[in-house]
Amino acid sequence: MPYPMGSYAHFDVFVDLLAHGNSYIRTRALRLIAANGRWDRENRIDEIIDACLAQVMDPSPIAARQCIQALPLLAKHKPHLEAEICRTLRRAKPHSYPSTMVSLVQKDIQNALGEIEQ
Repeated sequence: MPYPMGSYAHFDVFVDLLAHGNSYIRTRALRLIAANGRWDRENRIDEIIDACLAQVMDPSPIAARQCIQALPLLAKHKPHLEAEICRTLRRAKPHSYPSTMVSLVQKDIQNALGEIEQ
């Protein structure tokens, strides 16, 4: 369903890119969705929140970190999703990443939770 410019002109493109094979593209898609949360009057993000939160455990730890860092912005604009976002962060399993990335992902999770829950 097409949306007028300035409303959801590219939203469907961003959603499709969440499943892209390139982790950089997935990361950019999530960041763009989070940044556009302030204009989401039709609550379309609510419909795709599972796809967004799946990025928390992206196969690429760098992409996962970028996703985790974007979630406080999403929660700021969509406060009714805070509990679901925090639950996902708490359930994340950063130990599935290489040992050199575990502490970094854990720190990102703690920082994101701190920002969201303050």
